[in-house]
Amino acid sequence: MGYHEFQAVILAAGRGSRMTDLTSGIPKCLLPVGSKPIICHTIDVIKRVGVQDVFIVVLENELNEINQSLLSHKTEINYELVPLPSDSEDWGTADSLRYLINQDKIKKDILIVTCDLFTNANINKLLTTYRQHAASFAAMFFLPLQSQPFEIPGIKLKYKAEKDIVGIDLDTKRLMFLASASDFEENVSISTYILKRHPRFNLRTDLTDGHIYLLSYKLAKYLAVEKSYGTFKGEFIPHIVSKQHVRKNVGNDEGSVVNDEVRKTLSEYLKETKLEENIMEMTAYNDHDGDLKKAYHGDVVRCYAVFCQENDFGIRINSLPALCQANWLVSFIIIGKDILGMKIHPSATIESNQIDSNSFVCNNCKIKEKTSIKNSIIGEGCVINPKTRISRCILFKNVEIQEGCVLENCVIANNSIIESNCDLKSCVVGSNFCVPKGTKANRQVLTNSDDVEKIIECLAIISEEKNVKVMVQETLKGALLSGIGAALGGLFMGGKGFLLGGGMATCLAENYLPLGTVLKNLKEEEKRELCNLLKVTMELAIPALLSVLHSRTDPAVEKVALEVAKEFLMKEKNLRVTY
Repeated sequence: MGYHEFQAVILAAGRGSRMTDLTSGIPKCLLPVGSKPIICHTIDVIKRVGVQDVFIVVLENELNEINQSLLSHKTEINYELVPLPSDSEDWGTADSLRYLINQDKIKKDILIVTCDLFTNANINKLLTTYRQHAASFAAMFFLPLQSQPFEIPGIKLKYKAEKDIVGIDLDTKRLMFLASASDFEENVSISTYILKRHPRFNLRTDLTDGHIYLLSYKLAKYLAVEKSYGTFKGEFIPHIVSKQHVRKNVGNDEGSVVNDEVRKTLSEYLKETKLEENIMEMTAYNDHDGDLKKAYHGDVVRCYAVFCQENDFGIRINSLPALCQANWLVSFIIIGKDILGMKIHPSATIESNQIDSNSFVCNNCKIKEKTSIKNSIIGEGCVINPKTRISRCILFKNVEIQEGCVLENCVIANNSIIESNCDLKSCVVGSNFCVPKGTKANRQVLTNSDDVEKIIECLAIISEEKNVKVMVQETLKGALLSGIGAALGGLFMGGKGFLLGGGMATCLAENYLPLGTVLKNLKEEEKRELCNLLKVTMELAIPALLSVLHSRTDPAVEKVALEVAKEFLMKEKNLRVTY
């Protein structure tokens, strides 16, 4: 019988903006890991601690597809899909939680888990710590995995993992500080008030936030009415962590770090019951030394950090490298049948005897004779025709590989067709794409999506670099931004084109990624022509940008990159390039 003190919420409304080539035809939560979609692994994490009451927050247009997948994989858990309204396109995770809470579905403390988590950890330790201290909030952290010996397919880009700065009391495991490393350039300021209260305070940058949280019902009700926070991890959690010293019945202390409005709001929602007050008064437990003050110094907000076991791992599958890493773990590390599922589904039709033990073949697949499959994931409904060799590949649902193909280290998205005699190495093939017969490609992204989307995706990855705004403004100069201006100039000709191009370039540098917004003002035929022109720009502008960003300190590289980009654009399209 499961625990009844918690309800679980799985956040599955993300759009997978860091790997749009793969998620344009499939919900992010249904990306494959082993023989199951990611969300099924997330549900397994929840089931292992006995929580049975689960809400899954999804996009309205993805509800049916997600529900069909969950039904086919027999999750054996009581879940309810909660679709977000159609106007929720710009919502963050806190907005989604707020919507769920205001639907009056949350009645207890909640276990919040992201849909893209892949882990072998048992999170009972998180629940135990939360109960033990009557916590308001608790989070689980993982140690980062060592780099694995596999090659990321597609265009060569410098992927950087998200880094957090985590401040922890070494004695009590209180979580006293949490922020993204990208929010700081050099110095991190810590309140002396915190250091006095927690002298064994430790800052760490080597921890990975597992996005597994426990949130008290009281704080959930506070979140429901506090609408100034859009994201849960980036805004709401740091706010709550920073306000742990808010206490009930606090006077108007001018030196307080909490203003009157916040004090009133938090004290209203976190007020202890009479029973809780009596327990705190009578208990002999104390979590600190050095004074005779009551446990927790009377803090009504208490946040805790819990660490996974040494041999546990946790991966957030929110990028192409993470997806590859998770499937690499599945193929080469024995984690257990309950986590991975069956390696060859009984409904699969197998006519080849050359499928190694590190590969997964999902339901309703057809593997023809004279086929070799090694270290690969073959998704549901795939058809592999004769004389085909597949090594270190991930195939999504309903992929057809025709006769005589060689695929190595590729990711092939839903409903794609690889025609006969193709030779693909380290390629990414988008959803519903047909690779023509006899194609030979290495490190290419083959997709139906607009080239503008590829540029945006590249820039989204690059934007995680520290001080990217300064680097784009100071080092890029012409390689990409003026290329966009030149493309628009070639489209419109005359002053209008260069004015709009310059304005777009400025917007891109100032706001990182407003390109899609700018494009909304163009007519459809103008968009198509612009995409064709930008394709030329992209072929050299993106590598030039990457080389500049990677070198950073070498102005000679910058100069050469800009000159080559200018020469390339002038030669190929006879476009006027201005700097």
